[in-house]
Amino acid sequence: MEYVLFIFININMYIVLAVSLNLIMGYAGLISVSHAAFMGIGAYVTTILMVQFGWSFLLTLPAALLFAAVISALIAIPSLRVKGDHYIVMSFGIQFILTSLLNNLNITNRAMGFAGIPKPGFFGFTFESNFALLFVSLGFMLVCILFAARLAHAPFGLILKAIREDENATESLGKNVVFYKVAVFVIGC
Repeated sequence: MEYVLFIFININMYIVLAVSLNLIMGYAGLISVSHAAFMGIGAYVTTILMVQFGWSFLLTLPAALLFAAVISALIAIPSLRVKGDHYIVMSFGIQFILTSLLNNLNITNRAMGFAGIPKPGFFGFTFESNFALLFVSLGFMLVCILFAARLAHAPFGLILKAIREDENATESLGKNVVFYKVAVFVIGC
């Protein structure tokens, strides 16, 4: 039964990944091959802060989000100025470089990864069983779905759809296309 619960936890994590990728690919029309690397960055930042620095799970979440956002912005600003097939090749290169870094840095414990990662806890309550972690992952998944749906139906989402359909026409209407592309890339990552 624990294995089945573990599978459902992974399904919730992959739904979060798919929802964020839908913002980038579905609404903005940007093909991102490097998306999984940013998920890895967030996971490694959370793990490093919990294992090596003893931070609580709730404190690591904003730090991981901020770190992934800064790295994705630093990568998105130059790479999203490239169009077409060149962007896809650049995105694949980013995925390769980030994966290589995460697997070879000393702080990430190289390819060995981390052992003894503490279970997440909120306000003194630690979620020890996979059954409890299922509800935690379900909560995060629902928050991400609601956030993405709200963002997609806001004026921001309408501009993303316009960029997907015709980037030049959207730019001729006075919208800063590069800003919106970088913003959705950072939000998605």
